[in-house]
Amino acid sequence: MSVTTRAAIDEFLALKRIAIVGVSRSPAHFSRMVFKEFAERGYDVVPVNREGGEVDGQPVFRSLNQVSPPVEGALVLSPPDVAASVAGDCRRAGVARLWVYRTKSDCGALVEGECPLMWLKDPAWFHGLHRGLRGIFGRLP
Repeated sequence: MSVTTRAAIDEFLALKRIAIVGVSRSPAHFSRMVFKEFAERGYDVVPVNREGGEVDGQPVFRSLNQVSPPVEGALVLSPPDVAASVAGDCRRAGVARLWVYRTKSDCGALVEGECPLMWLKDPAWFHGLHRGLRGIFGRLP
């Protein structure tokens, strides 16, 4: 199992073009909040979901292999039971930098099990509180 470090988080967040894998078509879903926050902060976000469709006016790619130009990294918001499969998709598509949100596994991710929203610059108050509390209890990378 990989151990997430602050340097790994910073390395991932320094990327400019990121796939959000497992983004939902439902506007109320957490993955849509992540997609929106990254887009609003200037990231070139690419929605990926095996069901396709559209998110905020952008076409949703069914796989990372379809994305052109390629992304620099992938933020995986898919359920834990498919994270390893998505990690394999990333390797096949040549995406080396992987952030897996919902699980800690041995899938070769740069960052695992961390909420991406609490690591963005100037997070919303509740994400900042989450990070602050984790810091108080010594649970930050």
